[in-house]
Amino acid sequence: MLDKALGKVERQLAAGAPGVDEVDRYKLQTFAGELRKNQAEVERGRELALSGLRTLLNLPANQVIEPPAEGLAPEARVPGPEADQVAEALRLRPEMAQVEAGLRATQALVEVERSNYYPQFFLVVEGAFARAGNRTFQSNPFVTDPTNTQYVVPLLGLKLDLDFGITAGKVRAAVAEHRKIEEIRTVAERGIPFQVRKALTELAEARQSVAATEQGSTSAKKWLVAADANFDLGVGEAKDVADALAAFTRLRADNYRAMYNIDLALANLDHATGRDTREGR
Repeated sequence: MLDKALGKVERQLAAGAPGVDEVDRYKLQTFAGELRKNQAEVERGRELALSGLRTLLNLPANQVIEPPAEGLAPEARVPGPEADQVAEALRLRPEMAQVEAGLRATQALVEVERSNYYPQFFLVVEGAFARAGNRTFQSNPFVTDPTNTQYVVPLLGLKLDLDFGITAGKVRAAVAEHRKIEEIRTVAERGIPFQVRKALTELAEARQSVAATEQGSTSAKKWLVAADANFDLGVGEAKDVADALAAFTRLRADNYRAMYNIDLALANLDHATGRDTREGR
């Protein structure tokens, strides 16, 4: 459409038609150059995306990949209330499982170090039984014969570490490690709901952007058709065609970007709630 308008301006200038000057041609050429630059960026992004897809799928570099003919459509999934999403995140996130395991381990370490303040009792039983048929059993308690003997000796013991300063230092170190894990849990319990809330906010914003850009692109398309018709009839300016085309392409690009943002926000929500790790197992 822009090339058609530019061609018409060129013909009118060559014929010396009134109402058209060099400024119109320069404007259209400027918009055409901007359009070609955007097309080049789109092609570069398309080729990069296809190359990345071949890499992920372990396909040959010359493998042809045809995108689907139908247009893009955002995922229609609607997440539940924020409170349910936060509760699920605190239950499923692997960080929370790690923190809970760390708390149990450090609490056990604190109890172990504190047990050194108290005496440790132990019971040992030692015994032996040996018989040699060619030897005389010795009943003399002062004579031992390891090949011909029998005895059972119970032993009750007590161990108490009197270096309470070192024990106190170990206890404080264990308590500090436990409190560090508690602080990590506190930060996680604050940060994870924020991540969930952020993903839900981005999702709501993206859905609103899709609706707004769809409505705007529809209006811009009507504007473009009307401006092109007026220019063909000689009652409109070339700038109107260029402005309408620029608005239409910008809104269509924003619409596709908003649909991408919906899928991205849903993926971020799955990550924030821990559903991505559950589904990946």
